[in-house]
Amino acid sequence: MDKQLLKLNECFNLFRLGKIDLGIQNLSEIEGNEHFKNLVLAELSYFKHDFTNAMSYDEIALPFDNEWYSSNILTEHFHAYSNTAIYLKEIDRAKHFYKSFLQIKEKIGLPSHRINFYKFQVEQHLLKLEGQENLNIDGKKLSIIQGNFDESFLKKRIHEFCPNGDYDNTEGANYILHFMFEKCDTLKTLEYYKKYAQKLYTEVHHITASRLYYKMNDLRCSQEAIMDYVKVWKPIEWLQIMPMKIWQFKELRTVLTPEVCFEMLQHPVDLSLP
Repeated sequence: MDKQLLKLNECFNLFRLGKIDLGIQNLSEIEGNEHFKNLVLAELSYFKHDFTNAMSYDEIALPFDNEWYSSNILTEHFHAYSNTAIYLKEIDRAKHFYKSFLQIKEKIGLPSHRINFYKFQVEQHLLKLEGQENLNIDGKKLSIIQGNFDESFLKKRIHEFCPNGDYDNTEGANYILHFMFEKCDTLKTLEYYKKYAQKLYTEVHHITASRLYYKMNDLRCSQEAIMDYVKVWKPIEWLQIMPMKIWQFKELRTVLTPEVCFEMLQHPVDLSLP
């Protein structure tokens, strides 16, 4: 990483530590690498509820996705961008962006598997903008389940497939909650989740819990679960400063109030987590 990128990374670390104002000040003093800067400014803008500018920053940054390694950066930003366009009723603007994005990619001689990836993403998001739901790019649909809760079966499953786990410890909870969220009584599952929430390191459990709490009209618990997700989230790549994945789920937009998003911005990222 050259000196200029090292300066950027130091600046991005300020954002990850919750020092937003200092990070913005330092970022304005660094020249060049506009696509990296715009990507990070987009993330900040989504969480500041500055949605129009968030879309603008993404429109500038995302065509340069070949400059970073992790594909989840692009896919997570696409979700945030599309759902924001729907929220702001900026459908035509978003359609134009996606079509232009694909045209850029088709002109630069990329391998067929990359072009197919971009075509799939763009086609799916254009369908989303048309109002289609339950697309291949969407998260698994969750349902409220009643009645099915066999504790002895759950204990047996943990002992069989998770040697270091137990129904009454965090390791077991991290393993079995995937199954419980999909197959077991929702209220009892959420009670079990809440018992271990402060110690769970599997990010998706917190997102799933937040979505289920929302479906059960429990906004406070939904917001608490999202904050527990933020506490264990860490970036895959140096460019990521905020957990953009949560903007994938339309139902969480109500949960992500300006106050909750402000709290997320202030919360330092713990890079020591497993």
